[in-house]
Amino acid sequence: MTPETRATFRVILDSLEEVAKQIIVETHRAIAAKGDVVGLVRHYDELDTFVDNLKDAGKPIAAALSSLTDEQIPEFFLNAGVKSPFTVDGVGTLVLSSRWSATMKPVGSNLPAPSPADRERGMDWVRANASGLITETVNARTLASFAKERALEGNDLPEDIFTVTSHRYAYLKGRGES
Repeated sequence: MTPETRATFRVILDSLEEVAKQIIVETHRAIAAKGDVVGLVRHYDELDTFVDNLKDAGKPIAAALSSLTDEQIPEFFLNAGVKSPFTVDGVGTLVLSSRWSATMKPVGSNLPAPSPADRERGMDWVRANASGLITETVNARTLASFAKERALEGNDLPEDIFTVTSHRYAYLKGRGES
């Protein structure tokens, strides 16, 4: 990055730190105004929108970094004949690596995902060729949903086997609607 870009970025970060301090003070004020529920909800809405805007503003920068990581640097190194790892004093060592993925294919259909029969065919192959890959698991979100359902019916999961927690939170539904 150029010195100008780094300086601009530093100004933005410093400004964000100041805004964060102001937001914390304003949040405490909104909570301290005990009877002003409308003011608290409006403060929450503004803060939530601010955070969304920050995320959106950062997306092009994150995309540029992702492009450098996944496409441009590997291609540059390949074309320039640069070997990995490559060390730059004061920065560190850049290493080129590979990410692999493997999924079960849908067979004989136009479906974007494998059918139950396709999954079973894939699982049969794994059992026969790499059985150590298969582990019995329960999805954490599915277990949490089951625990909630049972608790609402008055049938908690056994405390000696499971730790079940719940926390309350707020969110805005139908933003901007009255």
